Order: sequence, then structure tokens, then C-alpha cells
Amino acid sequence: MEPLPQPLCSFTIPSLYDGIRIDCRLYHPRQLSRPDSALSWRSRGAIVAHPYAPIGGNYDNPIVCGVAGELLKVGYIVVTFNFRGASESAGRTSWSARPELSDYVTVYGFLIYYLVGIDPDSIRESLAESGNNQPPAVTDIQNPTAGSERLEIILAGYSYGSMIASHLPSIEAVLRLFASPEAGSPSAEILQQADDLSTLWNLEAKLELSSRTPILQGSSCDGQGKPSQSVSMGSSAESTGKKSSMDMGAAIRHSIERSRRRLRARFIRGHGVENRTVDASVSASSGVSEIAQNMLTPAVSFLLISPVIPPITNFMTMSLFGPRINLDVTLAGMKVKSTPPEEQLTTHRSLVVYGNNDMFASAKKLRKWVTDLRKTPGSMLEFVEIDTAGHFWFEKGTEDQMRAAVTEWACSNSSGGEVCKMPSLL
Repeated sequence: MEPLPQPLCSFTIPSLYDGIRIDCRLYHPRQLSRPDSALSWRSRGAIVAHPYAPIGGNYDNPIVCGVAGELLKVGYIVVTFNFRGASESAGRTSWSARPELSDYVTVYGFLIYYLVGIDPDSIRESLAESGNNQPPAVTDIQNPTAGSERLEIILAGYSYGSMIASHLPSIEAVLRLFASPEAGSPSAEILQQADDLSTLWNLEAKLELSSRTPILQGSSCDGQGKPSQSVSMGSSAESTGKKSSMDMGAAIRHSIERSRRRLRARFIRGHGVENRTVDASVSASSGVSEIAQNMLTPAVSFLLISPVIPPITNFMTMSLFGPRINLDVTLAGMKVKSTPPEEQLTTHRSLVVYGNNDMFASAKKLRKWVTDLRKTPGSMLEFVEIDTAGHFWFEKGTEDQMRAAVTEWACSNSSGGEVCKMPSLL
């Protein structure tokens, strides 16, 4: 099986729960590195959460990496992360799972705002400039009759990670957490991180075609999200005819402004705010944040691999006096309600993949759980049971079957029911 590629960037962000730094890895699909496929890329992202940290779970888990790899192949930007206490990350695993839910929500918020800031049309702009040496006209609306684009997000988890994913709060609740962040707060830093990294990628996408100077590829970021290696913006002032550093700075600012205006047109067309001028120096709280608060609500899907179900979940969360677990939490001064899996997985497009030889739940219990959810009126749940597969997918051929099921499901268009073509990896 093809290994997961190197991440575009490794970085940390502060958990909304208590500010503990969360280790994250960001991966871009190969489609975004090619002009021909990047221009048709749809804004899609996914998060894959790992198993229980006390028994060795972290973002290097082979199943986490395998699922992330399948999502990358079909065009998703993917983020993996370590829950608190996992591997060498700060903090320790809790007994309630509320801090871990908050860690996932933290990454969820980052991904939303990062996706909003990614502008594949930066490549189109670069191609136009290389053809006639003049920047294209800055237009807000490329196709006035087209509707706004809707983000597509997959919230995934394996084992313990699936339990956390299935209890996440609504996306509306997540967006509220980032709507008006206080200066210096974790939410403000997360927004700035998303804005900085997406802006760097947009600049790289444009500059790499002409200068082949990578900005993010393979880099790591420090605790504040800044690249730890030096960042080159592309030109030398020594050669005659090259832009001066001041001219280059102005060009970069103009490029960022054009990108922001295109993104506003892409996501909030017809919402009455796309024609405002955006200053490229404005912070994330009034840039990608404004777009996120005015865009169409993203389409959210759930992907659970080897889910843990009651009574195991009750012990993992110390919820010993009822059939359901309660992961409600207060974040940024707001009460945030977790969503029961019975509601979450039936009202959103969802896939559950499990083996009938799982050591943590009998095939009979797992089968009844997914079948009951499937029978709910209007249920959007799908499930795949794989023969002989255990919880860890060691059995011969079972991981391949699981990954194939993930690919087929992820490749289907959530908004139109169409099936995408597997990208060429040659």
C-alpha cells in the first residue's frame, strides 16, 4: 500500500479547552500541485482522529495514516492531530473525554477557516501573468449566474477517535466559537494560523510556477504557527529588470487582496457582501472570518472506522449511570452541546466500517447498532461489515477492503450524488 506522503506542514494550535498545544499535520492532495487539476478542485477537507492515547494511539497510527491517504487520493485536504497526552504532546488523557472533544473542535475550526482561505485560482493568475506579463483584471464574480460554493468536510475517527467524532457539536456551534474572538485568545490564534498558512500556500501556488521556490512544502512551524525555516518570496533584486524588494512587497499585497476578493465571490456570492474592498493587511478576524460567517453552511459528513460503542464508551468517559454519554463542555465562555450519535450519524451523510471479529464489540452488537441507525426515517447512514476483520485490521486483506470502502464512499459527491474519477498519480 502506498505510504502517506510527507505533510505540507506540521504545526501546533492551542486547544479551546485550556490552551494546551495540539500537534497537527496538514496534507494537500496531489491535485492542488498541478495547474490542470487545481483549477477544478472543489473545497474539501477532512480530519482523521486517532485511537486511545493510553494504549499508544497517535497520529502515526497505521490506520489513521491509511484513511488519510485514501482521502488525499480523492482530493481532500487532510488534517491529522494528536489528542492531548498522545505521543509527546502536552497534557494527559482525561477521564471524561470533554477535553479531547474540545481538541477535535479546535482542529475542526482551523480546518474550516483554512479551507476558506485556499485559492486555487492563484494558479490561474500566475498562468495569465506568465503569458502576457500583466496581472489579470481583479473581478469579484467570474460567473454571476453561478451559486456560491459549499465547503465539504469529513469528520473521521478510528476507534476512540470515532467516539469523539460522533459526539461533535453542530457546525453552527463551531462557527459561533470563532465568530468574534477576543484578541490574544486561542480562537483568535487559530484563525490567524489558518489565515497565515492558507495565504502562504496561495503565494506558493502562484510563485512556484515562475520561480519554483517552495514556501511550505515539507516545512514545520513553531508554536505560534510560523514556518521554522526561512520563507523565500521569490525574486532577486540583483538582476536588471527584476522587481525591487518594495515592488515585490506591493505585488504580494496586491496578490493577497485579489485572492481574498476571489474567495469572497466564491463562497458568498449573492449574499450582499462580496463587493466590499478587502485590505490585504487586515487580520484574519476580518478576512477569512467574514467569509466563513457569511458563506453557505458547509456540508458535513462522518466517517467511523472500528467504532467503539456502549458499554465501552461509558467506561472511557466515566459515564457509568446511564446508557448515553454526555460530552457537553464550555468553550470560550459558551456552552457547547455535544450531539448524540443517533442524531449525528442519521442526519448527515455517514459511513461506518467495522469488522465482524472486533475484540471490543461483538459482530451482533455492532450489526444491531448500525442497523437500528439505518432504520431511522430519513437516515443517511451507510455501513460496511468486513468479514474476519478485527479492531486493528491485522487480518490479511482486511485493511485493503476497508480502505477501498472509504475511497468509494468519499469519492461520491455529497451534493450531487455523482462519482468522481480517481486521480492519476503518475
